[in-house]
Amino acid sequence: KTAIAEDLGYIFRDENRNQEAIEAFLISESTTPSSEYIYDELAQLYKAIGDKEKQVEYEQKFFGEDGSNSN
Repeated sequence: KTAIAEDLGYIFRDENRNQEAIEAFLISESTTPSSEYIYDELAQLYKAIGDKEKQVEYEQKFFGEDGSNSN
């Protein structure tokens, strides 16, 4: 389920179907995403639609509590 949702998220993102991409990536998040980069994808998508609050929320998930990413 996670892999399919992420694949759909990337497809929708590439087609500038941002809301559908967000919905797909949220499915991935709810079933344990394949990597922390899904949070970055969500942050960028929320930025694209102008939702600053959600953008910041997912940036914090991506970068972690201390502001650094493990990568």
